[in-house]
Amino acid sequence: MLGLVDMATWGVSELKPWFVSTVVLAVVALAVGLVIPPVNDATFARRTRQLAWVASSLGVVARMIGIVVGLAFLTVIVLHCVDNEM
Repeated sequence: MLGLVDMATWGVSELKPWFVSTVVLAVVALAVGLVIPPVNDATFARRTRQLAWVASSLGVVARMIGIVVGLAFLTVIVLHCVDNEM
């Protein structure tokens, strides 16, 4: 969460030292990668065999909605930063 908050405050000048931004992005990616398996386990833990496809579909839909909302949010932030820098 702190990595995402840090990325939300980035402007164009913060991307110049590429090493710092790369480390923050790597830490956030690692954290997301560590969170997804337990979420999937919780989703599938209480399902019956007949409803396995529903649980799987809901997990994929939730992940896709998160990706779309996250990309839209980051696009707005980047466009706002670029617009203010120019």
